[in-house]
Amino acid sequence: MATPCRKQDPSAVETLARHVDYECGEFGAKQREIRSWTDFAPSDEESVKRAAVYEMWLVHLRSLVAFFRTKQDQGDEVLACHFMDEPAQWARDHEAELRLSAEERERVDRINHLVAHITYERPKLQSDFGPQDHEMVMKRLRIFYAELPARHKARFPALAALVM
Repeated sequence: MATPCRKQDPSAVETLARHVDYECGEFGAKQREIRSWTDFAPSDEESVKRAAVYEMWLVHLRSLVAFFRTKQDQGDEVLACHFMDEPAQWARDHEAELRLSAEERERVDRINHLVAHITYERPKLQSDFGPQDHEMVMKRLRIFYAELPARHKARFPALAALVM
């Protein structure tokens, strides 16, 4: 059963800010690297490297999508609302804008299927993940950073660089 957002131990929240900021920074860095590719991979080695970078971008995207849920499904997830002064109220106030649209849910389901599962269909799948998926997360990161209490902003330098 999902647990509504509630206050967490402040020292744990402060400690985990670094990890959340790391996810934000890597999400942006992997997207910048992907966008820098102007041609097909020139070698098998480069092709494998690019596939790994692409999958890591998808993994960071998944982590950040989960960060913007307003309830804990497993009971120990770090959520955006935990960084707010009134977590439950913030989650209620922003639930509509943080909730994934039907199209976004479908895309996230496809990402989860592609990244987390070995399937018979995977070798046949052509990826169409890209800017719209990046923007799905960026929209929520902008909301989070704009609402983040000032005392936490310094803990998120990679996020600040990404949204500014």
